[in-house]
Amino acid sequence: MEKAKIMLLGFILSLIAFLLCIRSAFFEVENEKQRQIIDFLFGKNDRGLNFSKAEIEHLIEVKGFVFIGRILLFCLLASFLGFFIVSIAGRKEQLFLYGGIFGAVILLFGFVAMLGFDQSFELMHRLFFKTQWRFSEDSLLIKTFPYEFFIERAKMILFRFSVFVISCFAISFLLRRVSAVHRKARYFLKRLS
Repeated sequence: MEKAKIMLLGFILSLIAFLLCIRSAFFEVENEKQRQIIDFLFGKNDRGLNFSKAEIEHLIEVKGFVFIGRILLFCLLASFLGFFIVSIAGRKEQLFLYGGIFGAVILLFGFVAMLGFDQSFELMHRLFFKTQWRFSEDSLLIKTFPYEFFIERAKMILFRFSVFVISCFAISFLLRRVSAVHRKARYFLKRLS
């Protein structure tokens, strides 16, 4: 049961990190029009959107997913902290190990999705969006968020999440080494006394 809790915590930790990577990548915008849209999606501003009706409907639907993502992130953080405080005493190295393992699986899916970015992008839109999501190249929404914007954000997310996964494995390794040194030191001190 203890191992299952630690595995669950590792999974939750990797999901939290992935959602934070997504969130941070989309906050880095290139111009004021993009900033207005990002602010709109995060509920900070709903004025000054000069898009067509179909574009506004799509943005409202995206805003709903952003809201769900924020709620999910909050719930994951709360459950992680609750589980962590209650059940993890000296098992931090396993937490980071499982966080790294689950993170590596998510990262693998991310790299596969990136290899077929066009197909992944279309599949995601077909599965999750009911409103129109295909717009002409001269539409304001496409001019504001061109195809390259999403490619760059996907690369940012994968890079940042890769750093998280590598960090988890490194922290797990270091914690195991420190634990082994402490065990040896205690054994040595016990033999001296």
